[in-house]
Amino acid sequence: MDLIQAKSEAKRRNNILSEELEIEILARLPVISLLRFKCVCKSWRSLISSPFFIEKHLQVCNSINNPNLLFITKICDRVNWYGMQYDAMFIVSPQTLQVIKTQNDPPRVRDSWWPQIFGSCNGLICLYCNVDYGNGAIWNPATRETKGLPCSLIQESLIRAAGFGFDANNNDYKVFLIHLCTDGADELSKPGGFQLEYYSLGTNSWKLVNEIQGIDLLFEDGTIGAYTNGMISWLAYTEEEDYSDPEIWPFTWRDEIISFDISNEVIIRTPLPNNIGSHAVDQSVNHVRVLNESFAVVSDNFHDCEFDIWVLREVGVVESWTKLFTVGPLPDLVSDPLVIWKEGVVFWNRKDKELILYDSANQQKSCAGIPKRQYHLTDAVVYRESLVPLFTDGTT
Repeated sequence: MDLIQAKSEAKRRNNILSEELEIEILARLPVISLLRFKCVCKSWRSLISSPFFIEKHLQVCNSINNPNLLFITKICDRVNWYGMQYDAMFIVSPQTLQVIKTQNDPPRVRDSWWPQIFGSCNGLICLYCNVDYGNGAIWNPATRETKGLPCSLIQESLIRAAGFGFDANNNDYKVFLIHLCTDGADELSKPGGFQLEYYSLGTNSWKLVNEIQGIDLLFEDGTIGAYTNGMISWLAYTEEEDYSDPEIWPFTWRDEIISFDISNEVIIRTPLPNNIGSHAVDQSVNHVRVLNESFAVVSDNFHDCEFDIWVLREVGVVESWTKLFTVGPLPDLVSDPLVIWKEGVVFWNRKDKELILYDSANQQKSCAGIPKRQYHLTDAVVYRESLVPLFTDGTT
């Protein structure tokens, strides 16, 4: 190799190194900076918009393992309950419970009863209204993209459970609805039975899944599933034979976790440990959450206002339940548990209209920065920002 060729090769390698270093640096920047940098030059715009870089940025964000908490406050008119609507979004540091970002214009879900967050995954939030089946959206708060959902395939039903998750095999995001079908006139529904369907962001369409049909289960109205590692889980009740007392009905209710493997479309059932009472017979109120990438249950004992936190180490293995810690006793004015964070649980204080965190040592922290307003209700999820797009064909 002569001198000219050597210099050319050295320059080529330096350019490759510079490009790799450039990508590594850009991948560690917040989304708001990257959106601005799209305007710097065509090459940066092309890079930042590319699927390769979006995935790279997402991997870096996930590897940092320092997510925030995202809260959306709702205002409800006491006179017109159907006027309930989202009010503002707050991103909160879980370490300090300080607000680090406020957005006063979250997407509007058309006026209807009880708008909810159905889940958060890779920077995307699913918003839905529980009684209007064509009324939902997927939202990326960082890029401010919003995509409305088409109408559900099943109209004559009640939505008993819902959720949102990621299908890694197909690189697709999916919204899940579990319907209690109420009208046999709808050819897609079976009266009195449950039907699972999901919306695919990739195809922009709904699909029915038959795996849940024929399973003898009951779901609490408005159950929101928890998502982690390609699976979404709901709390359900099942009826079991119990002849211990011949004077009463020879059946008892038992709570269990119903997990759905999103990529393989398989249902896995995991009974709760015997130490946890059933909500169906007013022994306790149980909530499915995620802690350290495992499914967990927060069990609220009716009698002593304490919350026990149990973690499921392996889905489908009842012996893998482990009790981690107990929070409480707590005042009776706290909401259902919103989020589990390390050794604490975040609640909404209905009296003082503020977010509070109770840890396993029963120490209390209040969240500063969220204004106190009348009739506030709050949804909360663990959140990492991302560049994940909602539109891949250039439309908005």
